[in-house]
Amino acid sequence: MPIERELKLLTAAAGAPQLPSGWTLGSGALHQLRDTYLEAGGALARAGLALRRREGDPHGVLYTLKGEPEKTDTALTQRTEIEVGEQAPGEIPPTIVDALRAGGLSMDVPLTALHPDVLIEQVRNAWPLQHGGDAVATLSVDEVSATYAAQQVAWVEMEIEFSTSLSAVEVELLSTKLQDWFMKQPGYTLGGESKERRARRLVNERLGR
Repeated sequence: MPIERELKLLTAAAGAPQLPSGWTLGSGALHQLRDTYLEAGGALARAGLALRRREGDPHGVLYTLKGEPEKTDTALTQRTEIEVGEQAPGEIPPTIVDALRAGGLSMDVPLTALHPDVLIEQVRNAWPLQHGGDAVATLSVDEVSATYAAQQVAWVEMEIEFSTSLSAVEVELLSTKLQDWFMKQPGYTLGGESKERRARRLVNERLGR
């Protein structure tokens, strides 16, 4: 599966960020997204998988299957990802089903066992991010409201998703430069956690689990 590589930072500011010299933003776009993460009694989490159904994307309803993030010492996260448009209302696309099984979801777990687990609604401001005149990533600032176990949590985060045309070495170099710069600016802290995992953790901490 393709590899998603993104730098994730928490921030208190919802607007376009200031950037270091040599970096610029293209024309922005505003999206209102509704993400439903599906689970089956923890079977996906045990297999290191996350399955998301997204509404509000300009490309229509999308299903995205993500693998276990690679552990790093930075805010850069790397994980496998496959994304497919919904082909029939309410049905998981066959490509995603095949990837679920290949990714480790037991055949003993029927697809009918999948149910909504985490709901994430977000207002996303997104811009093409350019370095030295070349488009290298998409930078988005997300105002997130998440619901899990009948509890709601909210935060603002910035994601910089690097182009798949870049090599792993190029991504690491650019990510390190950006992280070093943002960590010297007020209002930013390291992220690195996926939204659905952050929602579960914050709620579980609130409930003392």
